[in-house]
Amino acid sequence: MEDDRLVTLVSSEGEEFVVKRKEAEVSHVIKVSLESAMKEGREQRVRFDNISAPVLRVVVDYLRYKVEHANARAPIPEFKIDDGLLIEVLQAAHYLDA
Repeated sequence: MEDDRLVTLVSSEGEEFVVKRKEAEVSHVIKVSLESAMKEGREQRVRFDNISAPVLRVVVDYLRYKVEHANARAPIPEFKIDDGLLIEVLQAAHYLDA
């Protein structure tokens, strides 16, 4: 049975993104936070004071994309990122180890 537990990722502005835990755990940083005995682990909610909502939205889309195409045998479609957000998304991906 597939694990469909949900977790919440919160941007610096307070916008909430509800995702499947297996999608969130593509990020090592999020996975460790959710497994901890700290508040994030207890509440299954991780806040990112340094990631804006538009950037976190792209990150969430990428986490879903990564899970969706994890075992793909056919060519994987390109994951497109708006040029205006590219640097911030790359910084967030580096921070999140995603």
